[in-house]
Amino acid sequence: MARMAKARVPPAEDAREELARRVEALQSDLSALADSLKAVGMEQINSTQNSIREAVDTAGRAVNGAVKMTEAEAQHLGEAAAEKIGAAGMVIGRNPLTAVLVSIGLGFVVGKISRH
Repeated sequence: MARMAKARVPPAEDAREELARRVEALQSDLSALADSLKAVGMEQINSTQNSIREAVDTAGRAVNGAVKMTEAEAQHLGEAAAEKIGAAGMVIGRNPLTAVLVSIGLGFVVGKISRH
């Protein structure tokens, strides 16, 4: 029969020391891993914050441009309306009787339409 080789069983003290070394190595590895994860997380946070800032700045510039365009258009429309009102006032001033008759006629037509 073949003889089985007996494995050497380390004494309890050696096993405790080995276990303590392994636990210490694991703690060190976990600490290094946690530090790496923190660094990666902070990089992601900073990158995301920068992207958000850029998007907000771009949106702000777009809104400011739209506001300026709207203000310019509103001013243009206001000036055009003032010109039309001034022109209508001049026509009425030159032809007051015609203006009154046209107003009466329009009132009559609107009244007839609104009754039906």
